[in-house]
Amino acid sequence: MFKIRTKLLFGVLIFVALAGSLGFFLKQKQKPAAAFIVAKRGEIVQEVSVTGKVKPAESLDLAFDVSGTVSQIYFDVGEPVKANQVIARLDSSQLGAELEKTRANLAAETARLEELQKGTRIEELVAARTALTNAQKSFSDAKVTLESVQNKANIDLASVYDSALSEAQKAVGITKTSLTTLTDIQYSHFFLDNDLADAKAAAVLLLLGQSDAGRWTTQSLNNLSGGVFGDVRKAVSNPIQANTDPALLETNSALQKMKDCLDIVPINDLTSTEKTSLTAEKTNIATEISSFAAKYQAILTQKATNENNLAVAKTALTTAENVFNNAQDNLSLKEAGATPGQISIQESLVKVARAGVESIRAQINKTIINAPIDGILAKKEVELGESVLPSAPVFSLMSLANFEIEANIPEADIAKLQINQAARVTLDAFGQDKIFDTQVIEIDPAETIIEGVATYKVKLQFLSGQELVKSGMTANIDILIAKVENALLIPQRAVISRNGGRFVRVLGKNNISKEIEVKTGLRGSGGNIEILEGLNDGDRVVISTE
Repeated sequence: MFKIRTKLLFGVLIFVALAGSLGFFLKQKQKPAAAFIVAKRGEIVQEVSVTGKVKPAESLDLAFDVSGTVSQIYFDVGEPVKANQVIARLDSSQLGAELEKTRANLAAETARLEELQKGTRIEELVAARTALTNAQKSFSDAKVTLESVQNKANIDLASVYDSALSEAQKAVGITKTSLTTLTDIQYSHFFLDNDLADAKAAAVLLLLGQSDAGRWTTQSLNNLSGGVFGDVRKAVSNPIQANTDPALLETNSALQKMKDCLDIVPINDLTSTEKTSLTAEKTNIATEISSFAAKYQAILTQKATNENNLAVAKTALTTAENVFNNAQDNLSLKEAGATPGQISIQESLVKVARAGVESIRAQINKTIINAPIDGILAKKEVELGESVLPSAPVFSLMSLANFEIEANIPEADIAKLQINQAARVTLDAFGQDKIFDTQVIEIDPAETIIEGVATYKVKLQFLSGQELVKSGMTANIDILIAKVENALLIPQRAVISRNGGRFVRVLGKNNISKEIEVKTGLRGSGGNIEILEGLNDGDRVVISTE
């Protein structure tokens, strides 16, 4: 009895222990095991942040485009110059005289053109309309002729193809008969002759499509219908060019193979009857080779004839079309009140005269240096009366207020930058609250090594607030690389990279996490990353475990 009570007590203790463990386990499963953040939508921005310096825009070196003697200089070093103002001139007196001469010539030629444009005689209009009517009829006739030539070419070519197919059908039948005669002679006298068996095998493969048939019987061969024999039958039943051309080429080859096969048979051991049969088959094959060659040549000749006739008809159509178009143009010119020949010549003369004026003006412009921008004349390398060479810098102009920011971008970020990208800039002199809008205007193609690190020089242009800027100020630059609105965002640290894939852990029911694969997009400058696929708005993403 004591033993029974002891066992019961021990069982109760075990049950209590198990129940306590189970309760603790269930309690632990209900408790969140990780810290998480909720995936939500928002704006994500990617920026490259660097520090740079404000510098004045580079000065412009100015030069004459031609050689000559300096006749006038309008500004001294240090004086302000407005954009498009003339800074200096070369002596252009001779060019001025030539300009007046070309202007007079242009005026005379223009007056002659205006005189010619006053009107056209009625007789010329009637003749031009008649020519247009005739040209239109010739053009229509040429179209009809081309269509007729095309139709005839199709009919003629179809006819020679039909004739060649008929001959091919006859030829493959005769070739198959010759193969039967050859087989009978082979089995009577030359069954062990390898040369004859090989020649026969080649002929059977091409004619009937069966390989290794060098010693097949007549009965077996008669059951075959592939190869050229089958291709010809297919072309006869469906005579499209894709069927007929290969079949005709193969027929010629099959005839030649059969001729070679018959020629290899030794005739000394044959009976007179067999010799007669063999000779007859050789004659038949030779006749078919000749007949088929003539049919095939007829196709080639007809194609060449068709091509020539079509080329002639197309040329005639093109000529007629050109005549028609010219007749239309001629009538249009006459109805406009001008003789075509006279108008054409005179218009050319006016163009030549106008080009002469523009040419002299261009030469005179090359003797002048204009200021391309507002600025200060910073350097003068020439005096009045001195001679200058083309493209040799003689003046230097520095911008009045144009400042730029110069910064060195690390190699890791340079591929993200493009010309005209926007950037936000703060200057230490004005604090973080004053934002200057800028944009990238230049990216050096070659690297600059700074303390052993490859960097690339980038210039930015002020778009606002430039009047406050001074040279040498320190600039804090945030260049906008990309921006996405309404992107699904999570912290970058929540993304796990493994084996070329990217994964996150998501809390589901009962706070149990599971790992899912995601597709990421833009990496934000603030530590977030865009999720393109795999997550939904409101998912709880694990960012750390307890």
